[in-house]
Amino acid sequence: MSEYPYISVCMPVYNAAPYLAAAIEGVLSQTYENYELIISDNCSTDDSAKIAQDYASRSSKIRFFQNNWNIEYSGNLQKVTSLASGDFLIAHAADDVALPVALETFVDAIRNSEFQPETLVLLSDYYIINQQNSLVSRITLAGEGFEMLTLAPDDHNVQLPPTRFLSGREVLLDRLPKLYTFGWPGSTLFARELFERVEGQYSNHWYNPDKFFIYKLLSLNPNLLWIREPVFYSRWHDTNQASLQRATKVLKYVVDQYAYTFELPGSFLADYGLSRDDLKQIFVERDCMEAALREMTVGSRLDGFRHLCFGLACYPQIAWKMPKTYLAWLTWLLGPLGKVIAKCVYHSGVWRNWQRR
Repeated sequence: MSEYPYISVCMPVYNAAPYLAAAIEGVLSQTYENYELIISDNCSTDDSAKIAQDYASRSSKIRFFQNNWNIEYSGNLQKVTSLASGDFLIAHAADDVALPVALETFVDAIRNSEFQPETLVLLSDYYIINQQNSLVSRITLAGEGFEMLTLAPDDHNVQLPPTRFLSGREVLLDRLPKLYTFGWPGSTLFARELFERVEGQYSNHWYNPDKFFIYKLLSLNPNLLWIREPVFYSRWHDTNQASLQRATKVLKYVVDQYAYTFELPGSFLADYGLSRDDLKQIFVERDCMEAALREMTVGSRLDGFRHLCFGLACYPQIAWKMPKTYLAWLTWLLGPLGKVIAKCVYHSGVWRNWQRR
């Protein structure tokens, strides 16, 4: 691979007009110049396509594509990454912003790494910003383990090594049994060879297709480099996917989590010491019963009831054996008093220590 690898920045777009110009300009401001920006607009109903076309007409770095049909986020993510021709790829959200040194930071890490470039996945710290571009927090990887730490934007008191080296297998051994993802897709750069070996970003997940891709990627046991330097801004706002999920109370996220309990191959699970029943257990416990209890704490009895019923409908034999199922039922039946009980139990963390059957 060349000393100056070609980077494909892949940007799926849908109704991102308020933030799209900043996202594009962030990529075009990179100090590292050997890259392309691929934009695929998924039939936006706002001015997103017009904004992207305007930038594409003025920069040879940009390749713009307009979908004839809305193929959902997962389909558009697959399309835009499949169009990439770079040695490395990164999926860049249309409402996020890259710092000018983002790609250069990654390329420097590739050059200085002892590992072969085609085996590498690089991740980095990132900032959270709001709709007004104000810094909210900084997200980094814990010094040990695989959890994320939330720091103040200017917090330099936490002493952590500048780079952490991990293997894909050790990360997946921790993340998969919890059905958790790892890192943030918008600050994850991966080698094209790895991308092709897992058949790309293809996924039928609505809410979080990136996680399925990360699982497949980690299963190849790549060499992971976590760079403890924030080089991207992830924007939280009222119209992004996570916010709409919370606001509309649509259960797409829960349906996606449910799909993991039956779509991952048994041989794949066995390689990590898991059975399908293990995934069913964690899904019902966390994504249904704990979610129901969490909704009760804020007085959302209907939404709590929906999560409770979803878990019972999916795997009743498992759900009825869980103490948390009965707690969720109790808090729902008791109305306002249940809200108080739910708050006391949920925020005390007692339920986290209950042994799973």
